Amino acid sequence: VEPQQLRLPDDASLGQQHHRQDREFEPPQPADLVDLSFNNIREIEGLDKLANLLDLSLYHNQIEEIKGLDGCPKLNILSLGHNNIKDLAQINYLRRFQNLRCVCLDGNKVCQNDSYNQHVLAYLPSLKYLDYMLIEPNAVKQALEGYNLDELTEVREKEHEDQAKKKALADKAVVIEQLKNNFLDCTEDLFEDLFSPEIEPENVTVLTCYPQLKEDYREKLMENIKNLRAWMEERNDARLKKASSFEKAVTRAEADSEEEAFQMIRDFRSHKKKVLSQIERDENAALKPEMEAMIQQLLDQLTGLENQLMASEIQLQESVQEALNDFGAKIIEIITTMGEKAGEFFRQLEDLEKFFYTGLMEGSNSEIEAFAQNQDIATTDNDTNKGKYLTDKDQMVQACVNFNEAHMSLLQNKEDYMNGQMSTWRNNFFDRHQTRQYHRNRQRVMDIKKTIDDCRAEIVAASEVGDEFEEGDPG
Repeated sequence: VEPQQLRLPDDASLGQQHHRQDREFEPPQPADLVDLSFNNIREIEGLDKLANLLDLSLYHNQIEEIKGLDGCPKLNILSLGHNNIKDLAQINYLRRFQNLRCVCLDGNKVCQNDSYNQHVLAYLPSLKYLDYMLIEPNAVKQALEGYNLDELTEVREKEHEDQAKKKALADKAVVIEQLKNNFLDCTEDLFEDLFSPEIEPENVTVLTCYPQLKEDYREKLMENIKNLRAWMEERNDARLKKASSFEKAVTRAEADSEEEAFQMIRDFRSHKKKVLSQIERDENAALKPEMEAMIQQLLDQLTGLENQLMASEIQLQESVQEALNDFGAKIIEIITTMGEKAGEFFRQLEDLEKFFYTGLMEGSNSEIEAFAQNQDIATTDNDTNKGKYLTDKDQMVQACVNFNEAHMSLLQNKEDYMNGQMSTWRNNFFDRHQTRQYHRNRQRVMDIKKTIDDCRAEIVAASEVGDEFEEGDPG
């Protein structure tokens, strides 16, 4: 049989197994247990979605590398006995599983290494069982104090660095999300974007004037960003509060309207029940004339109820639409003001860019001229890049021009992005409400029609021969 990769089928439950065709089918296992023993597997794959997996058995396969388990962070028991694992370094991968308490590697060549036990205990100090044997606490202590200390220290330091990076990324994602809610995420890392290696030409980095120009640019940019964020966050708070108040008002109006409609229906049902309980028939089981008049009056009242319910729904829709229009005007005013403020911010950045570009051009011209006049100094200068870039004025000028154009293009893209965010939020907000009102109104009309039709059917049925209304009728 050819070795195969471990892959769970898309429709497999969390606890299903892969079986060789000559094995009898077994029922699915619990969601926290997967047994894939004796499957001729050579590579661990397909476990990405088993986030709640606790116990994994890969006993008697052909696995050479311990990997592919990142999707199982809660792993508690891992059996890899009788595979082809040879290298002690493979064990290090398991350090990331903080809940791992039992590991079995028995039957692998790695177990024949004289340092096997110490390596496992030193690198996986939280284990309670190794190869299904209880681990003595003293053995773990000895391994931690005496085995591979330099390498373990490096491993721990790298793990701390990785954890710090992950935390920084997570914190950054939170900041970005908050800024995005205020249409300000394009201002995050703006300086880094403007002076990224892809945009910043190497030519200008040799200029003596460049570091100060760049630092001045950074300080003024950060000040402008700080001021914009403070202003925008205040306006966004007002926008979000108005949006929340509007939604609550609409929900309250809908609830009041529906409660009024329900009360009208309850009152009619109570009246209908009372009327139908008074039905009398003559000796031929036909309705008496006065009863027929009562039934017709009840049907007329039902029609009136339908008209009243429909009119109330129409009135609600008109009120909501009017409120939406009024609210829309207020939101458009806020968004417009925010857009103007954003435009003002980017005009300031364009002025900042012009100042930077002018300083860069003037500084480069001066330094190129000075460099040309001091050839003796130039030839002894250890910075070969200076000789490369300060002797070609045309190249330097073109580099500065390209730098400026890249900055202006990036700022324009940022401004377009911010304005697009504002427009998208406004359009999505109103489209969402219009769509919701359409579906809600459609459902309400259908509910009213069904209620009226049900009541009419009950009245007609009660008026027919042999269908006298009983006191126990739900009405």
